[in-house]
Amino acid sequence: MGFHSGLLREYYDFPYPVQVDLFVLDELAKNPEDESYRQAVLKMFAGLLGGVDKKDKQSLFQKELAQVEELLHIQLNREEDLKGQIYQFMDKIFREFNGEGGERLACIPWHTFQQAFSYPKQAFEKAKQLSFCNMQIPAPEDYDSVLRAEYGDYHRRVKAGGAHNYPCFRRFDTLLRDFAKDRWMPEYSFSEEDLRRSQIQNFRDLAMLTVESFCSAQKKN
Repeated sequence: MGFHSGLLREYYDFPYPVQVDLFVLDELAKNPEDESYRQAVLKMFAGLLGGVDKKDKQSLFQKELAQVEELLHIQLNREEDLKGQIYQFMDKIFREFNGEGGERLACIPWHTFQQAFSYPKQAFEKAKQLSFCNMQIPAPEDYDSVLRAEYGDYHRRVKAGGAHNYPCFRRFDTLLRDFAKDRWMPEYSFSEEDLRRSQIQNFRDLAMLTVESFCSAQKKN
């Protein structure tokens, strides 16, 4: 979070941190058996990641690591960062079938560990510009297939399924209140009385009243 004047001025008085998720898409294997084997290997590496920092289970971790090395014919350097090396091997496995003619794309970690959706590769062959929030942004030309792969009937309004425990900015609200104290209260409230609007006469009514007043004055004269 940031509160200095330059930052607030640049981002319209919005002090909270914001980030953009990037999801890399790789090709799925043409052969389902090859894809199943890749998922099994990735899950082995994920198991190693879960044990690399557990000091009380290092003997078990080293045993499992040696088994994976023997199975895959690889060798990790015990003198260097093991977690970084495991991530590097996983990244290579994510890209294993790229360029081999697969017809589907997926974010491999999601597809492997959450059984998430995949997209038709042909939907991304061409791009088009779409209007969004007063901007032009590139999107897959066949965006309909992409959206249907991820959401199904995306035209149907669904008030569920949010991610990041929406609203994810709630914890920053608490930090902001603790920091600002009484100097800045971003919350607002209103009562039923605030919703009531006093009667405002339109131009026609004002003109008619003027004419009536003028006619009454002429009759008195």
